Formats: sequence, structure tokens, C-alpha cells
Amino acid sequence: MKPHPRLTETQAGIVSACLVVVLALLLLFSACTSGTTQTAHTHVTPTTGVLNSQPTALPTGGPAPENCPRSGQLETKTFPPEWGGNSGAETLIGRGLAWGGLPPNQTYHFKDTGNGLKIVWAVGPLLPNEVITVRILNLATGQSIPAGLVTSHGPTPTADHIVLGASPPDYFYNPQPGWYVRGSYFEFPAPGCYRLEVQWPGGQWSENFPAGD
Repeated sequence: MKPHPRLTETQAGIVSACLVVVLALLLLFSACTSGTTQTAHTHVTPTTGVLNSQPTALPTGGPAPENCPRSGQLETKTFPPEWGGNSGAETLIGRGLAWGGLPPNQTYHFKDTGNGLKIVWAVGPLLPNEVITVRILNLATGQSIPAGLVTSHGPTPTADHIVLGASPPDYFYNPQPGWYVRGSYFEFPAPGCYRLEVQWPGGQWSENFPAGD
């Protein structure tokens, strides 16, 4: 039997309509997909600035540098045992009103005291209102390291400098009028080249030294 010609035309119309619908759906899907992709791309937030803004932790160990700038020659002064409670006489370096610090140009090793350096000071003769300011600077950063006086409660390195003066109660000994013997403590955050700076009205001295393991 031959197919009816009108039936053939009907089928052709249905097929054509289906093709139009499928094509329309494909175009709609393509447009939706393109818009979604663009929206997602537009809302991506860069994280580079946030990461770069985080502080970098300083290392706490490593070798001491061997190329630190050297200090000028300082004077030495020997103090008798009764001045600081030592078993023997102690020779300190300095000039003017302040004596203490490390031996000239000697490396400070963290392993000796665990990143903390105690310095005993003999200062004088001081007038009642005279003060001496002491700090240790990291030469690479220019920043002071934590510092504090040693008291009956132990070391308290919470400031960026210490002040040595004639007023109690932070002195260890007052061996003779106008002279004071005190202890100080400094914490080193990292190996490096450092400068001990000592200043008072009308005078100052400094000493460079390397620090590390």
C-alpha cells in the first residue's frame, strides 16, 4: 500500500517543528552557559595582596655573620668584686658615665644563654636627675630588640630600650655615692649584626657585634 500523500506532508511538518524547537533549546542553553561562565569569572577575588600582607616570621637560629662592621676602640675599667657581688674583679668596657657591654668585637652566641643576653652595668658618677639610655639595634632593620632591667622579679624585656639612672629601686648595688650597678637583659629575634648604643646628655658610645649560633 502506498502512503497517503497528505499523511506524508503532516509528518514532514512535525519533523520540521521538532527541529526548530531543538535548535531553539540549543541556542538557549548555549547563552545560559556563556552567561554563567562570565559571571563566575567576574567574581573571582585575587588573593595575592592578602598573602603579601602577612608578616614573615623571623628565624631564631643560624650562624652569626662574619662581615659585621667593626667598632671604634673603647676604654676599659676594672671594678672590684664588692661592686657587683662577683667573686673577683670585673673589667668592663665603655666611656664616660657608663661601663658594661660585651668585650670589644666579640661574637655573642645564642647557645650560651638561649637568645638572651644579660649585661651588667656600672654607671657613675651620676647626678640625681641624670639618666643613661641603652638599646641594641639590628643593623639590617634599624629596629631595637626587646630590652628590660633585671629586678627582684627577674628580667622583663618588654621595652625597646632601658634607662639607667640614680633613682631606686632598680639598682643592684650602690657601692659608693653617685655610682650604681645594675643588670639588663636583651632578647635577640634572629642572627645578625647588632649595635649596642649608650647615650646620655653630653656623651655616648656604641659597639657593633655579631650574634648567632
